[in-house]
Amino acid sequence: MDKKMDILIYFQNNIENMDKIEIDDLKDLAGVSWDVLQSETSLSNKAIAFEILAYISINNKLDLCERWTMYWALFSKKSLLDSVVDFSDILDLAYTSIYEEIKKHIPDSLMEPIDEVDSDTIVILTGKFNSKESKITKRIMDCALELQKNFNKKIYIINDNSTHFKPLEYMDVLDFSEYNEGNNGFSEIIYSDRKLYYYQNGNVMPDLQAISNLVYNLRNMKPGIILFSGFCSITFDICSSFLSSCRLNSIMLDENMNGYLKDILDEAGIEYIEKECYVDESKFFDIVADRKVDRSQLEICKQIENRVHNIQAYSLDNMWATVFNSTVVGSEWLEDTSLSPGRAAIGYPGLYALYRVLDEFRPKNLLEMGLGQSTKIIGAYAEHFDANHTVVEHNQSWINFFLNKHGNKPATKMVCLEVKHDLYSGRRVNTSTPINYYLNFKEKFGDKKFDFIFIDGPNGSSEFSRVDITEILPECLADEFVIMLDDSERNGEKRTNEVICESLHDAGIVAYTTEVVGLKNTRLIVSENQSYLCTI
Repeated sequence: MDKKMDILIYFQNNIENMDKIEIDDLKDLAGVSWDVLQSETSLSNKAIAFEILAYISINNKLDLCERWTMYWALFSKKSLLDSVVDFSDILDLAYTSIYEEIKKHIPDSLMEPIDEVDSDTIVILTGKFNSKESKITKRIMDCALELQKNFNKKIYIINDNSTHFKPLEYMDVLDFSEYNEGNNGFSEIIYSDRKLYYYQNGNVMPDLQAISNLVYNLRNMKPGIILFSGFCSITFDICSSFLSSCRLNSIMLDENMNGYLKDILDEAGIEYIEKECYVDESKFFDIVADRKVDRSQLEICKQIENRVHNIQAYSLDNMWATVFNSTVVGSEWLEDTSLSPGRAAIGYPGLYALYRVLDEFRPKNLLEMGLGQSTKIIGAYAEHFDANHTVVEHNQSWINFFLNKHGNKPATKMVCLEVKHDLYSGRRVNTSTPINYYLNFKEKFGDKKFDFIFIDGPNGSSEFSRVDITEILPECLADEFVIMLDDSERNGEKRTNEVICESLHDAGIVAYTTEVVGLKNTRLIVSENQSYLCTI
């Protein structure tokens, strides 16, 4: 095992050398990485193996099906390492690299907007469809049944078989037994005395021809909306660029399904007719007699409230995506808009606020904590306007990969600081539980001045999160300033925001604050003379 770890540590420190080895050696390296990830007991060693395998999954020497199998194999292991390293960014990058490779080969004629749709037709797209006894499959059929029976819609269930993986001889990964070859092709399913139309792709995924054929058929069907049940599907992500779409929340399909589906159709602007109404006598209750509070009912109300909140958040994110894409059209300084927002990365609300702040405020000295999608925007801004851009990141391999892929811009300086997970005792924050923080942050930046600070690192913590900046506030701020705190809806970031505002107030600095809201929120804290930015 020591020899294997020596190999992995070498490539961790020399990521660029992966591009120099032959494909057979690359596959051998993948096999070694997977073996360590499976059998090693040390979480830190597992993390190294995970990182190496993630970079291999991005390497285009391997075919797309091999990379797709690796991506899902890694995804199945990610939760085991969340306490050590957050690999969300690199997994997103792996998915995006496969998606972009597929998308660029899709014929342009299949990507054009559709003028008119058939609102009476709805497609439910999934990546896995097992036996009728499967809980996941039953949810999909229940959803189709409700849409057909109660909302008077023609429903098609399409399984693109995203989880039909290519076996890898050099990696013993995943269980392929769930794939049911007998379901391939078009068929009719009888479920609760109703007929449901079903199609299953039989190709190992992601197959370019199969995906293109599904996109072609979906364009011809012109459904009012595509509903997706599952984690991710390249077919769905491609179609959602020109058809109304929504990801089904599997939890919401357990209870109050009609209400949830009604909200989806309302949001998509689809008319419907509720046909089969009835009275449920089991729900009769005495309105006169004294009754104790039914805690189960309170819990159901709470669940419904949470679901409504999620629906509203998805709607807001869709709105912010449209606003952001419209705003950057014809931008003076942001030419490359190939961004991958969401999941662990900054969301569309934050991207919009970030672009508007930079474009309106025009800061000269910028500090960014956490390397990611925001770095592409801030780096482009700094390069165009000859500003000073400093990025703090704890993962040197991620820095190397980012620079190899996007280039080393003269205006941007990368600073790698180690992250420690421990109790924190600082200038304004003391914790009772361990949190993540950068070592030597104050020593590195205590004598610097910034007019723009973007906080999205290190990885979040629950009690307090991303507290490093509180060590150098308010001395590090220029007279005019903007601070942006991503993930501000989380408890740790909320408490850090309170400390930031208190430190400014104690120093007699007048500041204004606002929050841009979506699936993920971003908090703005601005100097008095920049208060107009709170209205963007």
